[in-house]
Amino acid sequence: MPSWLVKKMQNGRIYAYIKEVKFFLERMDSVDRAYILALATLGRTSELFSAKPPLLEMLDRPLDYSRDELLEAFYDVEELLFTNTRQLEQTKKMMQITGEKLPQFAQLHAEMFGIGIKVWISTLGAGIVPQRRDDVTRIWSLLANSKESLGEAIQRLHDLEQRTASETGISEEIFSDVDFNELIQACDYVPASLKRN
Repeated sequence: MPSWLVKKMQNGRIYAYIKEVKFFLERMDSVDRAYILALATLGRTSELFSAKPPLLEMLDRPLDYSRDELLEAFYDVEELLFTNTRQLEQTKKMMQITGEKLPQFAQLHAEMFGIGIKVWISTLGAGIVPQRRDDVTRIWSLLANSKESLGEAIQRLHDLEQRTASETGISEEIFSDVDFNELIQACDYVPASLKRN
């Protein structure tokens, strides 16, 4: 396959993520956007990302890295998205076997977590497809403007964990170790390359 065609296909795939995230965020209310911001921040501050310091630097300054470096990071983060999708589908199938159904709120949370991962895919995309940088900056502007709703969004995350344990018997205690004040402070983060002047 010609290299120009490969590049065009890669650009189209990345732009599809950027377009999707921007579309959803522009149509969400402030609490839902803050929920996405909190989930994206939890991902960035977790071992998933912090175990890879070069990835954190690329997420902060995607315009400073080569296309090849960013594509490698893109595939790593995209794999997290695929893993999230597979886990959701496996959970739904396992529950169907026992005659149960995954509660709608739990499915929605998994889908929102997927959007949180796509925020980071889009952030890398600002360097891979620089002509879409304004769209990615818009994504981060929408997230930053939702910060006044973080308290409500984070309370929703905490309630979700308790409700999941109560209604399904599944208690992963995902948020039990989260210091919510620290999470709110961490949500002030905007990638250096994408801050509006």
